[in-house]
Amino acid sequence: MAIADLLNKKTGNDFEETPDEFPEIDADGPDPKPKRPETKDKPAKPPPPKVPPHQRREVKDKLGAMIEFFALGWETRDPYCGGKLAEQADEITERALAIIVKRPKMLAWFLEGSDWGDWLMLATALQPVTIAIWQHHVTKEAGPAGEELEQYAAPLAA
Repeated sequence: MAIADLLNKKTGNDFEETPDEFPEIDADGPDPKPKRPETKDKPAKPPPPKVPPHQRREVKDKLGAMIEFFALGWETRDPYCGGKLAEQADEITERALAIIVKRPKMLAWFLEGSDWGDWLMLATALQPVTIAIWQHHVTKEAGPAGEELEQYAAPLAA
């Protein structure tokens, strides 16, 4: 029986039984077991690769340099947030390292990514010097106490 027929039906008894539209379902019987799609056994996930200590150290050094480089740059513009990143750099490095060594593609990126890590570590080592030069010679915000900073000013472009 359609819904429209039920709505148009005028009876004095609101509780009149309607014909069973789904006779194959036994309302008083046990619930049928749900049909699940057949599952095929998935191949076991390979264990994470064994990473020798010297490779762990290499990844840790490169990752640490990346974080420090970013933190130092950020700290010059935003001392509070950049300082917090610099403060947490070691812990962030350790936590990320635990994830990286379990994933062969990420591990390979850090280990086989040519010599970008060496250049990044050089840039990280030079960054404090660059900041000091900028603050001492360009913005004149830093220098030895009581020193006349004008003598160190960078020449203005003509």
